[in-house]
Amino acid sequence: MNPLSEESLLLAKNWETYQSLQQTEHQLRTEIAAFLAALEADLTKQKWWKNDWSFVAYDPTEIYISNQNWVSQYEEYVVSIGVEGFTAERIFGMESAPQLYVRSSDYQLGEILTEKLQEASQKLPGELDYSASRYLVVQPLSKVLPEEVEKFDKLLRSPIVKFFSDSANILWKFNDLIENAVS
Repeated sequence: MNPLSEESLLLAKNWETYQSLQQTEHQLRTEIAAFLAALEADLTKQKWWKNDWSFVAYDPTEIYISNQNWVSQYEEYVVSIGVEGFTAERIFGMESAPQLYVRSSDYQLGEILTEKLQEASQKLPGELDYSASRYLVVQPLSKVLPEEVEKFDKLLRSPIVKFFSDSANILWKFNDLIENAVS
């Protein structure tokens, strides 16, 4: 009787392939992070960018933008538009999809903005809800299925840029409100 399970036997028989795939995983993670950081070039080409927006690559799995005038006395952005959880596990695997968001670090401003955004004729993309966290809006990105991997760039770049653009244009309408909150 073999003490190894069927799964362990399969892995052992394919050990070299397994090790090769592990080495390639690091390259995939590096390329995913580079893709995310490269979105800065797409965003800076947008018409709204001229209104003093800043790009922040927070870490290899999260980027966000905010307006340079929306900085609190604690030197943090009070409103940001971003994408987080941009990992291979969340793009291709079983974990929840990466998330697009609009976030406020100022609770009172977040409540006011949520109210104003609910009344606005033009709606932010995603689900508006500020009741349980700092997120005003969240929207999951679509996952990339195995048969779609060749279209990775096309499937993810456009929805991210569109979410950032739509959100920036709508939030800019509340610029005076946000600037007053940080002054």
